[in-house]
Amino acid sequence: MDAKNDRSGFRGQTNTDFVVELMEWSSHGALTQMFIIDAISQHADAVAQADPSEVDCPLFSGAAWIACARDIKARMDAKYGCRDHRQADLRAGAQHR
Repeated sequence: MDAKNDRSGFRGQTNTDFVVELMEWSSHGALTQMFIIDAISQHADAVAQADPSEVDCPLFSGAAWIACARDIKARMDAKYGCRDHRQADLRAGAQHR
């Protein structure tokens, strides 16, 4: 296996280092960053709307998980605009093609 595809070193990375590597090193370039931001945004939106009992688990409380999601959603909306508006803009653009 070539060094580029050797994933054995990932286990020693912190989560932050791993996410930075995902964001900065991809054969798909900036599209990977868009994918990661979109994935985080979609998951934060879904969890923010959940009932705490739906996401409760032994590791953390559902209420705490939802609070994290709402914080991330608010911060992403502040940076990128509200996801609902972004989705509406994308649909409108597709209709004009």
